[in-house]
Amino acid sequence: SIIFLVAGMSLLVMCISLFIRRGRGTLAPWAPTQHLVVTGPYAFVRNPMIAGVLFVLIGETIFTLSISMAIWSFTFFLINHLYFVLFEEPGLRKRFGTSYEAYCRQVRRWLPRRTAYRPASWKKSKIFFIPSTFFFHRECEGCYTNCASFLIFFNTEFATILWCPPS
Repeated sequence: SIIFLVAGMSLLVMCISLFIRRGRGTLAPWAPTQHLVVTGPYAFVRNPMIAGVLFVLIGETIFTLSISMAIWSFTFFLINHLYFVLFEEPGLRKRFGTSYEAYCRQVRRWLPRRTAYRPASWKKSKIFFIPSTFFFHRECEGCYTNCASFLIFFNTEFATILWCPPS
């Protein structure tokens, strides 16, 4: 249950951060995002924030072993599904037009893609890997492996990744 709770909360924090940084807005309907967010978890699934909340609810259901919590989790999902289909998605189509249409054709509402979505405008983009730190990573049985941390620059986004050579 703790895995679902931590995964759900992490997903929520990432999504809210992307809304603020990339979308230039908030979750609030009176201050919505200015830009369509299609990076981070949104590159894999259209509604990762709701998926994060659902993970938290599933974690709580497992922790409490409560049938009523399981029913609430299902009800939460159903209400949000209907809301997205009937209200949210038509509004996003109106606000973001063909960009959102292309995104919807490539990224499913609830089931994640295997690979990250890349808009057509990114096809000619370059990805740069810049070593930022090298360190020892403790593996099982006390052996150590040289690992590296890289900064990845993609368009205007950057992220840190960890790479460990195969043993």
